This record gives sequence, C-alpha cells and structure tokens, in this order.
Amino acid sequence: MNRDPVFAMLGLAARGRNLVSGSFSVERSIREGRAKLVLIAEDASEKTKKKYLESCTYKRIRTEVYGLSTDLGHAIGQESRTVVAVLDQSLAETVAKRLEEKRRGDGGDI
Repeated sequence: MNRDPVFAMLGLAARGRNLVSGSFSVERSIREGRAKLVLIAEDASEKTKKKYLESCTYKRIRTEVYGLSTDLGHAIGQESRTVVAVLDQSLAETVAKRLEEKRRGDGGDI
C-alpha cells in the first residue's frame, strides 16, 4: 500500500478529534491558540493562503501548504477541505516530521 504518510497522520488526528477543518473552525482554533499546525491545500486561492499564513505567522503557528483540497478532505473522511488544523502538539510534530521526510525523499509506505 502506497498511502501518503502525511494524509495517514491527518486521518488519525481526525479520528482522535485532534483536528478541525473548514474555514470557521480553523480560524477559531488559531484565534484561541489551540491550533498547533495548519495545513492549507495547494489549490486554495492566493487570498486564502495569504489569510492563513498571515494569521498563523502572527500567532506563531507552523503553517504548511500541502496536497490538494480533495486529498485533504479524503484523508479526514470528508469532501474537499481547503484548510485543516492539527490541535495536538505531538501529532502536529509527527505530521511536520512526515512532511519534512517526504520533501527530502525519505517518506514512503507506513
């Protein structure tokens, strides 16, 4: 099975209720300081990317642009999702580590 390890971790976070998705929920988690990692879909509009990158930079929350909105949604058992936020620090660190491994070419099957 060649499943993306980043999406697999997002699925685990969603099942454990350590992830929120959708604009309203993610914005609220950023404002309240609960978001530990925010992922924005690559196919999100530039305006959307800018909005989340700026608010997360201000709150010092790690932000990554990764995957397509359909892939983000599918990973968490939903339809298309443009933005998701991981709420658990440990899971956020694991997702970030998987992203870095994937970018270096070390990522593979899980």
